[in-house]
Amino acid sequence: MKNKLNVLMVLMISLLCLMSVIVLCPSLPAPDGDDNGDDGGGGGGGGGDSGNNGFTPYGWCCDPGEMLAQSFLPPFNIITSINLTLWQRSSSNENALLQISLRHTLTGDAIASAFIKSTDLPENREITQVTVDIPDVLVNPSETYYIVWNPDPAKFSNLFVWRAMDNNPYSGGNAFCYNVTGSCWKSFQNLSVKHPDPDFVFTINGFNDDAPLVPVIQGSLNGDVGKEYAYTIMSTDQNNDTVSYFIDWGDHTNNGWTNFLGSGLKLNVSHIWENKGEYNITVKAKDIYGLESDWATFTVTMPCNTRVNTLFIQFLQNHPNLFPLLQKILQRSGFVKN
Repeated sequence: MKNKLNVLMVLMISLLCLMSVIVLCPSLPAPDGDDNGDDGGGGGGGGGDSGNNGFTPYGWCCDPGEMLAQSFLPPFNIITSINLTLWQRSSSNENALLQISLRHTLTGDAIASAFIKSTDLPENREITQVTVDIPDVLVNPSETYYIVWNPDPAKFSNLFVWRAMDNNPYSGGNAFCYNVTGSCWKSFQNLSVKHPDPDFVFTINGFNDDAPLVPVIQGSLNGDVGKEYAYTIMSTDQNNDTVSYFIDWGDHTNNGWTNFLGSGLKLNVSHIWENKGEYNITVKAKDIYGLESDWATFTVTMPCNTRVNTLFIQFLQNHPNLFPLLQKILQRSGFVKN
């Protein structure tokens, strides 16, 4: 009897664990445009439209609260827009929006986003390619990013359909779905026999930007403590972008990032060193996209204060016969009048 109870308890625990997995990460939504359904199971499905040569394209839409995503490796270090192939399943609704955002991680914040209006799309399941203009954003081509598809408001989730293609047509990433019930992202990879390893249809638009050249610093190499000295700083951007400068004066003070100037224009600045010593002025430039140059270094020397005490000078002038050798030295230096 005790052994039977133990077996029963093990079965119950196993069943609870299985149920928790199902709740935490539900199955994927069914595709739209696939008349025979899909063995992936789950939310919103729908009929399809025949394309060229009798090919029936398919795509994925969302149930309320769900999102879709596609990971990718950027072909450029500046992304300007994203092309998506999609359609809507019914008539346009003026209140329906589709937010497209760019993320560095699936669960992170958007680094750029834009909206597609339902009223800007063709009706009656007509497949179209939409260019989503986002604010230009600097990315690292060696790192993975995500296009995130988020219908807004959620009640229009299954209106928009993102076209997909099977058998890993894009080797640089994967397709994902987020389910609000389980609060998890789940990959489409290896979850469907009929649609193995799908990717969403997209292209990335942008260009490769170069960092500004190392700045050139010009000005005094040495001077007196407490005096203000002027310097000019200039960098050229290889793409003719505007340029900002960060200036560190070497005495634990800096100017922060300056306003942007045209490429090749000189920036005039000045500084006062309060203590004697040798100081390294270091400057770097960045362009409007955030690409930064290497540091430039300019060394200045502030010797001991060479000004002679005024009262002592007055004393020598009032007693010209005292300290004759010192008088001659100070006269030649211009501190005491002949």
